[in-house]
Amino acid sequence: MSLKIPYNLSARLATFPVSPSGVNQVTLVLIDGRKINRVHVAPGGEIVKIGDKAINDIWDLDFSIFAIKDVTSEI
Repeated sequence: MSLKIPYNLSARLATFPVSPSGVNQVTLVLIDGRKINRVHVAPGGEIVKIGDKAINDIWDLDFSIFAIKDVTSEI
């Protein structure tokens, strides 16, 4: 399973500022209302880190990729 955020939201990433490390730091808004802060997303839309925790596979997430409703820039 992919660690990429939904396509319609990853297209928005191109409009967000990029951090000095080359990733977007965003907040994910889930359909249940939770907000996941300090999410590092690679230019291709793949979630690589949340806070200080590296994300290597789908089991590292405590939510479904399909539960992501919105994304906002933190930079």
